[in-house]
Amino acid sequence: MYYPFVRKALFQLDPERAHEFTFQQLRRITGTPFEALVRQKVPAKPVNCMGLTFKNPLGLAAGLDK
Repeated sequence: MYYPFVRKALFQLDPERAHEFTFQQLRRITGTPFEALVRQKVPAKPVNCMGLTFKNPLGLAAGLDK
């Protein structure tokens, strides 16, 4: 719903600034009623990897390893 607008606005920023802005906003909405609108319910899909069991598939997006 908001994706096209937000994407266009973020792509106008320097990538590092867009990254920092995004995380600032995520921290800001945590614990507010708005969080329920953007949070998605994810069904459990257990994954076994290297002898460890995770409740859900695990991944790390490029750039989020800072």
